[in-house]
Amino acid sequence: MQKIVLTGATGYIGSNVARALVGNGYDVHIITRTSSRPDLLYDIKDRLGIHVYDGDFPRLCKVFEDIRPEMVCHLASEYIAEHQAKDINTLINSNILFGTQIAEAAVRVNTGYFINTGTYWQNYNGEGYNPVNLYAATKQALECILKYYCEASGLRCITVKLIDTYGPFDPRPKIMNLLKKAAVTGDKLRMSPGNQDMGLVYIADVVKGFIQAMKAIQGLKPKTKQVYVIAPKKFCKLREVVEIFEKVYRVKLDIEWGAREYRNREIMDIVLNEPNIMEGLDPVDLYDGIRKMREIENQDRNGLKKGI
Repeated sequence: MQKIVLTGATGYIGSNVARALVGNGYDVHIITRTSSRPDLLYDIKDRLGIHVYDGDFPRLCKVFEDIRPEMVCHLASEYIAEHQAKDINTLINSNILFGTQIAEAAVRVNTGYFINTGTYWQNYNGEGYNPVNLYAATKQALECILKYYCEASGLRCITVKLIDTYGPFDPRPKIMNLLKKAAVTGDKLRMSPGNQDMGLVYIADVVKGFIQAMKAIQGLKPKTKQVYVIAPKKFCKLREVVEIFEKVYRVKLDIEWGAREYRNREIMDIVLNEPNIMEGLDPVDLYDGIRKMREIENQDRNGLKKGI
């Protein structure tokens, strides 16, 4: 049984990846912060090795010595779209320092494989590197640091870049939850003009993408670093996303288009520079993904089955 260390497992994407790994027979050990809550893992927490990290690096190294994992899947991240000065330490500590400490602890016990998580926002206007915001810059910084570990220790690394994700029982304040709330309350939604691209991928397909990365990395030679993106077959403008949502939910939302300005450095047109790891995995289109999300939430209103 392959031993895997997983970070970010208490988050929405990480918890679903953890569930899939446990279901496939992996020996999964999660590294959590003292402030993390394992609510999304309630159905599998007895099948996980849970290790709380309080910032004590020697203790983290001891955890890795005890586990000796073959692979790390690093999904932990702090997302802040538009930071303020008070957010700088949090972004750097969470997205650069923590990931570097995980990599250092991993190579000390000869872990051979490292799956990292990046963001399409590292590539504003489709450029090779042009961070949309400080969050994206910190993700790029860790990617560069991992290049060092690949060269210095023989580590194999794949960075998987996410664009937009959604699915049933997603607690994050993202577009689908805003639309679902408006559908229930009838409240007016003040939106941008709505002509920006969205690369929404259903959560079950996101998990497939990470599993595919785990398979691909085992075919890499030592010192190899690759980057993939998890993207849908088709990008939709925000206005199209709303139209599809309205069709599935059979509702007409009260939206004031243009009431908000576009965010600073909004990505209007998504241009992929890296290969899409979803090629050949047949991800569901947006209509079917929203329909599936609605069906699962209606069947399991309390979120007890955690189906995706």
